[in-house]
Amino acid sequence: DIGEHIGIANGPFLDQVHGALQYARNTAVAQRRYVCVSVGGGTVSLAKSSSYPLASISCPAALLNPTSGSNFDISTPSGVSVGASASPMYFDALGQNVDSSGNPSASDVTVTITGDFSATITVEKVTGYVR
Repeated sequence: DIGEHIGIANGPFLDQVHGALQYARNTAVAQRRYVCVSVGGGTVSLAKSSSYPLASISCPAALLNPTSGSNFDISTPSGVSVGASASPMYFDALGQNVDSSGNPSASDVTVTITGDFSATITVEKVTGYVR
């Protein structure tokens, strides 16, 4: 679960990714639409669907960072890597972790951050709870 140590390189990044996942879930509920989270290539990116419900999930609209007003993209700092057991991952209008067809996920999604130490953030199957 979320790291117990604070590393020089990846401690703040861990907090940013955890917060971004919670923000994605909360936005899906508040705006009643799908929110997609892509993890990989040194970036964590958030996007949203244009409407809800959809026959299949697509997220063509960038989700804006409420602090900067720009696209919600977090780049990994030097010496840190990030990966996920499923990418993209999706949250629906109920805040649930769903698959690309909108069905409840069959398993938890784990996001692993490696640098000064390794830490895992878990997005629970079905509920979408981020821990």
